[in-house]
Amino acid sequence: MALLDRKTAVITGGNSGIGLATAERFLTEGADQVFITGRRQLELDTAAAKLGPRAVAVRGDVANADDLDRLYARVGAAGNGLDVVVANAGFTRVARLGEITDDDLDALLNTNVKGVVYTVQKALPLLNDGASVILLGSTTADRGRVGLGIYAATKAAVRALARTWANELAERNIRVNVIVAGSTATPGSDALAAQSDPTVSVAEFRAATDGLTGLPNKRAVTDALKRMFAQSFTTGSPLGFLLLDLDHFKQINDQRGHPAGDEVLASVGAVLRSVLRGTDFAGRDGGEEFAILLPDTELPTAIEIAERVRLAIAEISLPGTDVSVTASIGISGFPDHASTLERLERLADAALYVAKRNGRNRVEVAEPGTADGSVFVANGQRAVST
Repeated sequence: MALLDRKTAVITGGNSGIGLATAERFLTEGADQVFITGRRQLELDTAAAKLGPRAVAVRGDVANADDLDRLYARVGAAGNGLDVVVANAGFTRVARLGEITDDDLDALLNTNVKGVVYTVQKALPLLNDGASVILLGSTTADRGRVGLGIYAATKAAVRALARTWANELAERNIRVNVIVAGSTATPGSDALAAQSDPTVSVAEFRAATDGLTGLPNKRAVTDALKRMFAQSFTTGSPLGFLLLDLDHFKQINDQRGHPAGDEVLASVGAVLRSVLRGTDFAGRDGGEEFAILLPDTELPTAIEIAERVRLAIAEISLPGTDVSVTASIGISGFPDHASTLERLERLADAALYVAKRNGRNRVEVAEPGTADGSVFVANGQRAVST
């Protein structure tokens, strides 16, 4: 039996890009009917012809409640309820703080927030118990890219909605998840790249994303560290810094093959996006190491977040295998441990070393006031940081 055998799905923005690719995959997996929406009739007709007779195209704008009512009337008339909703439709526009207008706010909020709310809300009467709701997020929410503040805020809002709705719909066993696909070649991402900086190519724009995890890559991590530390140093606000390293990752690659290792890395990226707050930053710092920045976060809260991350990673499983995934985490903070970015990084790295030495799958913290430049104490354990 195919994964989506006899299932009915709705995909907004299904006329191109990720939405169209999702519709194709759903049909390949046996979906009985896939309803797609889009604002442009020509693109919608082209997509429907490509998808075949099990695809139903309904023109409409997710920001328009009447259009969504028409969509769900068509779904209801089919008589099978609804098993999957993919709120994929989105809008991008670049506007720096001094340039933001009411039109910018309305366009972005109407599609990316109000449209998502309406898409899911109006589907509720049709959703079968055990259905799936999938929202599309964006790595932009974590990056602080110039000119993308409002767009990033709308995508951060999507995460908050997903967390809340997952609890509200739990009694019906309806799953709610956010997918952040990472840098993906679509008409929307090309338009966003062109708007952000006409002097930078689309390829360069995407180069700050790690394609495997969907998180910012090492270059973006370095930029974020400099930017967020400078902000904390200027304002005096606390900054937590976590270095996370997957335990025995080489063994997973050696024993199960690199595809299994890649799946673990992708799962870790998903965990970090799920567990961390909208204001936090997480990126892949290289190999199996990840960097996490926690703005406006005192040390006790940073420790709590690190423990949540560690426990969530320990729950990762690969279907059909007995692979276990754990992580060791080292923590340092400004101003508790360091007054310079170099010291902040060095102490977190040494705390990570202590976590590894003490048995792995644990969190270690640099003790406030004990750094002397080369040797410090993390939870009572001395470690050399060079």
